[in-house]
Amino acid sequence: MASRNIIYYKTWSFDQDKIKDANVYLSTSLLSAVLPSISLEYDTMSVVVECGDPRIVNFTKNEPLTWTCKGRVFGVFRVQDIRRVGPVQYKIFAIGVVGLLDGDQHMGGIYTGQTAGAVIADVCGTVPVLVKSNLQEIKLYGWLPAASRRENLGQVVFALGAVLKIDLDGALRVENLWDGVSGPVEGDRMYEDAGVDYAAKVTAVTVAEHQYIEGTESRQLFDGTTQAGDVITFLEPMHGLTATGFSILESGANYAKVSAGTGTLTGLTYIHNTRQITKPVAEAPEPNVKTVEKATLVSLVNAEAVASRLADFYRCTETIDTPIVYQGERPGDVLLAYHPYDETYVRACLQSVDVMVSNTLKAQAKMLVGFVPSKISGDKLIDTCEILTEDGTWTVPEGVKRVRAVLIGGGTGGPGGTGGNGCAYSEGYAKGGSGIGPIDSDGIGPDGGAGADGGIGGKILQLDLDVTPGDTFAVSIGRGGQGGTGGIGGKSSNNGESYAEGGAGNAGTDGNATAFGAYTSENGAADTNGFLEIISGIIYAAQGERGLPGGHGGGTYGGPKQGESLYDQTGGLPGTTESGSKYTAQGGGGGGSAVGAPGYAGCNAEFISSRFTIPGDTTSYTGYCVGVGGNGATPIKASTGLVYGQGGQGGHGGGGAGNIGGGTAKDTYCVWVSKYGSTSTANAYGGDGGVGGDGAQGCIILYYSLPKIVRSGPVVTKDGKWINDRLSRRFIV
Repeated sequence: MASRNIIYYKTWSFDQDKIKDANVYLSTSLLSAVLPSISLEYDTMSVVVECGDPRIVNFTKNEPLTWTCKGRVFGVFRVQDIRRVGPVQYKIFAIGVVGLLDGDQHMGGIYTGQTAGAVIADVCGTVPVLVKSNLQEIKLYGWLPAASRRENLGQVVFALGAVLKIDLDGALRVENLWDGVSGPVEGDRMYEDAGVDYAAKVTAVTVAEHQYIEGTESRQLFDGTTQAGDVITFLEPMHGLTATGFSILESGANYAKVSAGTGTLTGLTYIHNTRQITKPVAEAPEPNVKTVEKATLVSLVNAEAVASRLADFYRCTETIDTPIVYQGERPGDVLLAYHPYDETYVRACLQSVDVMVSNTLKAQAKMLVGFVPSKISGDKLIDTCEILTEDGTWTVPEGVKRVRAVLIGGGTGGPGGTGGNGCAYSEGYAKGGSGIGPIDSDGIGPDGGAGADGGIGGKILQLDLDVTPGDTFAVSIGRGGQGGTGGIGGKSSNNGESYAEGGAGNAGTDGNATAFGAYTSENGAADTNGFLEIISGIIYAAQGERGLPGGHGGGTYGGPKQGESLYDQTGGLPGTTESGSKYTAQGGGGGGSAVGAPGYAGCNAEFISSRFTIPGDTTSYTGYCVGVGGNGATPIKASTGLVYGQGGQGGHGGGGAGNIGGGTAKDTYCVWVSKYGSTSTANAYGGDGGVGGDGAQGCIILYYSLPKIVRSGPVVTKDGKWINDRLSRRFIV
């Protein structure tokens, strides 16, 4: 008669007579479909065998070991340790394939819609893995840290609501549990010392929905000396990595591989937003809420499905914990189990089995009463994003039962820009710029006005709505606000005694609210980071861009163009000198440019006389001719928000006035002559600040899942052949 149990290892096979003691723990990570913190348990086998060949101790770690019972494979394991416990007895400890994922690190990263099939293959590395076809194309969003491959695979499996199983050849399989009954556990298979455990009622479950947006905050990640190939890891995701003193050879969101050197590594942070999804479970006198916060692949597209799975699991509070005669059931199977005390048959999901390998397989089994695995049919996974941008009516599509609505109001208009500083000549000093004397020295012109911060994005309101196909919602899209007017450029007084800075701009107006049925974005809140639409990667309702500064005024004597702004800037014109004269003069600096407008040229100075009078005044003055700086430019209007709900761009700054020609005045007043022949006191004005951009109109973003077409009939292979189970029963769906 053939041996009931046989263990195969290398060229050896150990039948029941050679198996002296054996224990097998089997788990298919049922809870990985519910809680990542206790996910991905792996099978273990501890067996003592009789072997007359001492070469058995010459093993290589992770070599396969297979257990069969009545010719059927019951488990495939990987050898971790062999210990001699007698003259011809050896104790072998082996683990399931899932355990192999513990010995290697996965570097994780930011995920923006990569498919589950691709992510799982990357996480598992060299460990073979098969992903069920209905899971392969599910898109994942969020973040995985640098962690062990087992930990990160647990995160992926949890986000999918799937489990891990082991193929007969030892390969991993990622699939969803079957919600049908796999078979019975009759009362005559149970031993007498059965027990039934009852857990406290859970009142609600809360799941954190995660969102990661590229931020602009810089952070130093490393400072010191590195060796070639060193890997620097980060506890939080980063982007925009830069290094000084060594080179970045390879990098990701959680790490950088660097060359040898001494220096620093810096990066830009991600903005991590979370939103809580809560589902009620059961009523109880005292609240008992279960919370999942660190499952960072839970995002907008799957948060509802995850929360529903948690609620389904925690509604089950009864567990049958009993020794049974084991017949090959696998954890995750839904069984029709005999209740040892109610003396009825109940549906229960097998959680784990701890098997004593002998002629009669006795196993301690735990079965969760009433738990039925959730179908992964996509009906709770968001796969459709619709954006409404016009007033009208929206009708709920056929088959849609729940909608995430994101209402975004019109963006605020950008504030006006600051005016540029003015410049005046008085007692040897150009107010607003650097000192201008003595002759032949270069002065520096006044500053241009600052650009204003962008307008705040429209208010954002997120709603989760239970709907019925055919329901209608009135749609009203909020309009963007208008940009504010710019500040007045600095204007010095005509007597040259005062200097004025440019004035600040005025605020833009608020955008209008967006309405969806009875709901309005007015009840939401603005967020300077905006709302990341994760499917497209577009950020809506963000703050507008900052306006650009005006150019600084030009220096004298053809002097330096302070700041060398982004815009062309006219330099000062050279002055002239009359030979033998007591007085000389030099030209004024050019006015600063602004966005879309060049500054005005400074004026050339020509000597007139050492004595002059002012009209209406009989006093005779000693004067000095100087070139006056050109006026600064006023910029064009800033840009309207480019994305729905975005605030308008801040107004651009006005150009600074050009500096006054060099020299030393003899009295309070001086006269200048422009190349056009006009005369005036020596003043130059800064350009006015620019008008802020208008805010963009709002929108409504709708997320929902369209029903999938499921055709009933036998399951077939690619070539049309029926697929049968081990008992030759045809699979029908």
